[in-house]
Amino acid sequence: MTVLRLARSELKRMTGGLLPKLTILALTMVPLLYGAVYLYANWDPYGNLGHLDAALVVEDTGATAGDGSHLAAGTKVADALVQGNVFHWVRVDSSQEADQGVSDGRYAFALKIPGDFSANLASPGSFDFGQPGHAERHHQ
Repeated sequence: MTVLRLARSELKRMTGGLLPKLTILALTMVPLLYGAVYLYANWDPYGNLGHLDAALVVEDTGATAGDGSHLAAGTKVADALVQGNVFHWVRVDSSQEADQGVSDGRYAFALKIPGDFSANLASPGSFDFGQPGHAERHHQ
């Protein structure tokens, strides 16, 4: 018996009844469906980020720059984020409200701009962030 005849006779034997035919169909369709769902889920992961709600808290109080002008960097950063339309930014009034919204599932995440954001930008000579372990250094 040749190899082709042997393969053909085995194929006829395996597909003789309804149950073997369904088994072969399932064995071919399951990987195909899995691959299709995987490709669909990962087709454009960044295309729908604009529908993802994110809390935005601006606690920045602003600062006076070295030249005497008022610096409101936190507000500028927040405005740029909202205009960028990458996420659906929802401005909230407090960190507690943002944390509660993330816990409740209203927001996917929260971005908090701290109260001393502009002050830290206005004084680059000091690296004391008010946290233990950070030594204050002044450049001369």
